Amino acid sequence: MTKSLKISLSIIAFISILFSLAFYFGWGPFAKKETGQKPTPTPVQESSTAQTNKTSGNEDLSPELKEISLANKESLISPVDKKYFEEALLDQESPQVLSFFLDAGTSIKAIFPRGKVIAVAHNQKPFPNNNPFEEIQLQREDGQLWASYVIYGTVLVSKGDIIEGGQQIAIAKEGGLGFRGGTNLSLWIHNQTNDFMKLSKEMFSQ
Repeated sequence: MTKSLKISLSIIAFISILFSLAFYFGWGPFAKKETGQKPTPTPVQESSTAQTNKTSGNEDLSPELKEISLANKESLISPVDKKYFEEALLDQESPQVLSFFLDAGTSIKAIFPRGKVIAVAHNQKPFPNNNPFEEIQLQREDGQLWASYVIYGTVLVSKGDIIEGGQQIAIAKEGGLGFRGGTNLSLWIHNQTNDFMKLSKEMFSQ
């Protein structure tokens, strides 16, 4: 390789390095032009957990406990025979649920003079080691009240059935609901806005 060729290649290499540096640092023709506009930030998608926390705050979404009217009390029928009703458990601190210890084969009955089955759920398990339970939701004919029967037993009705007062809707099985102290029937009553109704044994006729 001749001396002049070496010099030419060295000059070309030097020029290439200069162009690279000019591009990298924005010198000369590669300088960035000011537009006067600020870049628009990319919106960050908020996680579903954060959105839930934002909306929930300290709100208590559980139903309220309401007093049931005298007229409604007088229309309720006991869901079980008298001997089981007398042994029913009523939580004094949260008197919105009545729970019953029933012998296997005991009838569970409709508490409204007339109503409609609005939902039936099978094989529900609140905790892994508990017995699966059934649930019947029975709405009174006027729609003002509805009852939730949580049952360890056999359901005899289906969604949409029209039910008369005292009609058998389920049969208890041997055993019980571990999360309800071993009972095999727990009863809740709600109003049309899903608030809990305060219960007492005196409000049910036999």
